[in-house]
Amino acid sequence: MNDTEPQDVPTGSRLSQILANASEQMLLEFKQIRISFDHNGTAGEGGEAVVAKFLRSQLPQSIGISTGQILDVTGQISKQVDVILYDAEHTPMLFPNQNERITLVPAEGVLGVVEVKTHLHSSDIETCLANCRSVKQLVRTAYFPQAIQTTHTIYGKQYVNPPIYYTVFAAASDNLYAGKLNEIQEDVPIDQRIDSVCCLDRGVNVNLGLDLSNGIEHVHNIISARSLPKGAIADSTTENALLIWYAMLASSVMQFPVRPIDVTKYMEKELIISARIPDERSAKSVSEDAVNAFAHSQGLDPDLLRKAVTPGANLSAKECYQVLRAPGFTFSSDLSAQALDAFKKVRQLAKNLPFDQWITFLSSSLSDEERS
Repeated sequence: MNDTEPQDVPTGSRLSQILANASEQMLLEFKQIRISFDHNGTAGEGGEAVVAKFLRSQLPQSIGISTGQILDVTGQISKQVDVILYDAEHTPMLFPNQNERITLVPAEGVLGVVEVKTHLHSSDIETCLANCRSVKQLVRTAYFPQAIQTTHTIYGKQYVNPPIYYTVFAAASDNLYAGKLNEIQEDVPIDQRIDSVCCLDRGVNVNLGLDLSNGIEHVHNIISARSLPKGAIADSTTENALLIWYAMLASSVMQFPVRPIDVTKYMEKELIISARIPDERSAKSVSEDAVNAFAHSQGLDPDLLRKAVTPGANLSAKECYQVLRAPGFTFSSDLSAQALDAFKKVRQLAKNLPFDQWITFLSSSLSDEERS
């Protein structure tokens, strides 16, 4: 056989070998970081760069990778996030710095978050959970309306906007921490929990549950990248930690599309402006066009609409009837409670009765005070 001919290696085995090599390289890079930097912050930044570089080499370009903070429309902001995975095609960046490495990302576009640890200790787990919840509690509502919405089943619930996937990646650790994670997350809402953990030198934490859908005789385990409603986090000691962690991460961030994001909702107050048309003729034309269009939408004659909004104007009974039936009719905010109740009663009658019956009913049913 010619040595240059490709060997018949199964695709899965080839991918496993590629990621095994990547794992060895990452461990070496983390070791060099620990040797080179004594300061924890500097070492942490180096670790973030290693993980980000690996993910950029493996994930499609449609998934952006950055570090920074995540913001929502209410003004809440996450803690500093090591690696943010976002939909690069649909997510507008908010205020990136000059080298665009540290960004402020709108929550709606975020697919996943990776918290990076050079060395993970048991005492770090609670801090990781706090960081996770600071991300997963963000409000995600700044989307353009859609006539048709697709729902996705995640965490045993239905979501239109899939929750952010949160995972912890450590180059080294003292242990695998399934017991600690299950203990501190027991009372945490399922969609605010840490989804998975990778300890590169030991293995991974996955979500393990039981599938009883085929009866008690055919029970089998379910292993999931995300938390299970009736399951727990389990330790998996393996030499293929990077392969399993990457598979869980990729499947979680690549399977759900991001809805179109309306970034103007992040700056609604700033977008409130005043403007004036200096040309009186143009201003009058715009005003008349607007009145005509609104009158048409209400089924009213434009002249009647102008008369109805003129202070002190006297409307006939027929004109009052037509205005009251308009769907856009609103009551004055300075009416007394008694007057408001009377107007609401009169309007409801106008919407339900022909004009002649409406007049007859008003004449016979309302008190003198209500008619006034």
